[in-house]
Amino acid sequence: MGDIIQESVRPIRIMVVGDSMSHGREGDFTWRYRLWQWLKEENINVEFVGPYEGTKTPDQPRPPQPPPLKDDSLPAPDVPIDHGGYAAGVQFNSHHFSVWGRQATQCKDLIKEQVARFRPDYLLVMLGFNDMGWGVADAENTLSAMKTLVDNARTAKPDVKFALADVPMRTPIDGAERLPGMIEEYNQLLRTSVSKWAAFESPVELVGVRRGYHCHQESYDGLHPNSLGEFQIARAFSQTLSQKFHIGIKALTIPQGIPQRPTPVPANIVAEAVSYGVSVKWDPVYGAIGYDVRIRNHDNLPWNESRADVAQYNSTWTQEGQEYQYQVRTFNGESLRSSWSTTASTIAHPKTAPGPGNIITKPDLYQVLVEWEKPQGQAEVDRYELILVDLSLPGSFPATVAVRENDTTFTDLSTGHRYGLAISTWTDCGGGIPAGGRSFIAGNGKPPTPTQLQIEVQNPTTVHLKWEESKGAAGYRIWVRNLVEKSDFVEDGETDSAEYGITFLIPGAWNFEFCVSAYNGSLESERSGSIAPIRGDIESR
Repeated sequence: MGDIIQESVRPIRIMVVGDSMSHGREGDFTWRYRLWQWLKEENINVEFVGPYEGTKTPDQPRPPQPPPLKDDSLPAPDVPIDHGGYAAGVQFNSHHFSVWGRQATQCKDLIKEQVARFRPDYLLVMLGFNDMGWGVADAENTLSAMKTLVDNARTAKPDVKFALADVPMRTPIDGAERLPGMIEEYNQLLRTSVSKWAAFESPVELVGVRRGYHCHQESYDGLHPNSLGEFQIARAFSQTLSQKFHIGIKALTIPQGIPQRPTPVPANIVAEAVSYGVSVKWDPVYGAIGYDVRIRNHDNLPWNESRADVAQYNSTWTQEGQEYQYQVRTFNGESLRSSWSTTASTIAHPKTAPGPGNIITKPDLYQVLVEWEKPQGQAEVDRYELILVDLSLPGSFPATVAVRENDTTFTDLSTGHRYGLAISTWTDCGGGIPAGGRSFIAGNGKPPTPTQLQIEVQNPTTVHLKWEESKGAAGYRIWVRNLVEKSDFVEDGETDSAEYGITFLIPGAWNFEFCVSAYNGSLESERSGSIAPIRGDIESR
């Protein structure tokens, strides 16, 4: 058998060091379990060590939580992070040092204590994605963190051995176009570094997870492994252990039949009117990755779909007296969903407060000041939630800020980007329907007056207006005056483009006059020169 390790008096101590892909979630087998199975099949006397045993503790259902204030400290976890269970029937020596969201940048400062405490013979490390994926570090700095992790582990145990995995390539996501290049660069750097980091007593070997685990087909969300992906990652580690460290004779063989995650239809769906809107609950499905929830407020309307991570869905911003209908199905990946449940419905009676009044936004070169008035009749306002959306980046996630005052200032916004703003009032009953403020362009002030207003008559009661764009304008207000009634100009509407259509100009478009003003937040230009169609031109069309 040469130097192949067989049964010995003391088991080989292995510590798996990783992030969510190694930690796992409730209902996973995990690649750690598949590797443990292989080690047992190879008759290796092994012990997994580390401070944790379970998968990630599942989140618990709860009502909507108010957004944190700027100076709020993050609450300390009130439950351990590893109380999640494994797939049915899984029993093994499951200790590990893997944490959902963990980065190599963090772990490098934690590994020394864990190695000193548990004295592992081998560290099986699968880290780095979160460093690059969350923008914490680039490829070179992620590699530097991994090198420091190796050095710090050796400080606690000079003869510890390393199997370092490269980073898998997740499926593309909007806003992370640079990520694939960073991952490829990091993997290449790691590939050429492991031999340089190796020491006689403390060898370092590469684990080819990138080549062996295919996120496109073998993940449930584009990154985290499904049942087949768990086998693929375990196989990659088994190849390094058997070929480089001579632990085991042959690498793990992936079986033909891969167990499918149980995906039953959720049962006992109940919709209840509550102070913040509607609470929908159902019996949790053990190991469900999530739930699809679809909602509508009339039998003849199409469904709108949403996603819930726990066995509860909270409908907020509901309308008084409106009936809402719900159906739920279990989601275990894009290709694994249950059928829809039966329908649950209720009539909403929200007790939330309206949004604040008179929202004023004042942008300038360096910042944006936002002011508002307290909603009338609301004596017990807890806080305001400001929702800011970068409209220049389609698909960007809204940013939220919570304050107790009636004003705040935004800085560090992207100059030249157009932002949308809404404010929700939070009371003991929850957050209410937001009130909208005018959009604004960061880094600009008051826009110039629109020029070159033109009118195109499309029929006797319909016109289309066009004008030259005003530099720095976030939008325009369109003004109309009835010439017969000799009324003042009144606002017909707003637009963010330099054109606008108006219909139903009865008894005829020639009876009306039009002009336009430009705004940037609450800063508004003078109105443009007015224009009116000529009756003879219309009648001759």
